[in-house]
Amino acid sequence: MTRLVNALNAQGIETLGCCCGHGRYCPTVIIRDTDGEVAEFFTGIKIPRTRRFYKTDDGGYYYVPEINKPKEG
Repeated sequence: MTRLVNALNAQGIETLGCCCGHGRYCPTVIIRDTDGEVAEFFTGIKIPRTRRFYKTDDGGYYYVPEINKPKEG
């Protein structure tokens, strides 16, 4: 994930957060897109927040609600 984030930053794409998914969720990279909006890199889904992109499920794993549904336990 670090290599991807470094490559995006080198191309002038601002990264705001990332998570590998820890085997429970899809990997996510939160960016500021070319329109200045916050979006998830892989899906292109817009995120309506400028911070606190990740929530935690009952097991303490991070996920982005717009991208993944939380898994219990």
